[in-house]
Amino acid sequence: MDKWKRKLDQLRDDSGMRYFDLVDGSRFYLDPDPVFTQNRWAFLMECVNADMERRMRPEPHPYYKALCQAKDRRAAVRLFYPEWDPEKSTRNPVFPYNLWTLIREGRLVDAPLAPSGWDDGEWFEVTPIPYAPEGVAQ
Repeated sequence: MDKWKRKLDQLRDDSGMRYFDLVDGSRFYLDPDPVFTQNRWAFLMECVNADMERRMRPEPHPYYKALCQAKDRRAAVRLFYPEWDPEKSTRNPVFPYNLWTLIREGRLVDAPLAPSGWDDGEWFEVTPIPYAPEGVAQ
């Protein structure tokens, strides 16, 4: 089995597929573009809609779960946002989670995607409703 896994990894490497190493020693391969970009965009829009409609966010996409397990989270995030620098940036890019927390702690903490504001003369703060599988208390 290991022989075939190594062969598959070699074929992926030769194809130029992007990947990052995980703490368990395996690799997480990203889908090729445009699938990678389409999947990220579709998930982001699901999160935006959930925040705007004040409902629970969807389960994190496998890409983002894998980022938490990356051996070098900063380098892995650069595959998603090559221009973003956590040392120089003052704002999170358009991303459903706080990237600083992801890089430092390996956790997914929801970043708000809906605006806070006034409604009938009262200020309301919009905070995301995190994903929670049924039957699991938060």
